[in-house]
Amino acid sequence: MILTPLSGRLVGGPFMPGDNPQVAAQFSAQYSVSNVFHRRGFRIGDIEPAAVLDPAVLALASRFEIEIDSALSGKFTPATVVVRLRDGNELRATAHSIPGTPGDPLSDAQVKSKAAACFESGPSPLAEQRAVALMDRIENLESINSMRDFWKF
Repeated sequence: MILTPLSGRLVGGPFMPGDNPQVAAQFSAQYSVSNVFHRRGFRIGDIEPAAVLDPAVLALASRFEIEIDSALSGKFTPATVVVRLRDGNELRATAHSIPGTPGDPLSDAQVKSKAAACFESGPSPLAEQRAVALMDRIENLESINSMRDFWKF
C-alpha cells in the first residue's frame, strides 16, 4: 500500500493485535485491507476481537507492505493498494477520497445500512425491528413534539 505521510503515521505501522486487538485493527491499514480482501467488505463486527484474530486475516495482513510516499501532499488520500500477482503483473487501485466525508458523501441507502449495522451491534444491540423503528424516528425527528416521545416505539 502506498500512503501519504500523515496516513502512514496514523495507520501505517505493522499490524500487531497485542492486548487490544479491536483498537489495533481500527488503526491499521494492513488489517483493513486484508479484512476487505478476505471478507469482501468491512463491517462493524470485523473489529470484534474474534474477527481481528482470525488466522486467515492475520496471515493475509502480514503480506501487505506499507510504503510512505513523501511526495503525496494530501492528509489521508490518495492511498493506493498494489496487488502483485503470481505471474508478476500488478493490479492497482487508488482512492482519492474517503467515503462518508463531505467530499464523498454516502447515499441515503448507505447511511441507513451503516446505521442499522451499528444499532444491531455492540454491547446492547437492538433487534432489527427496533433498529428500523429508531432509524424511522431519526428520519422524522422534526415531526416529534417532545424528545420524550422519541423513545416511545
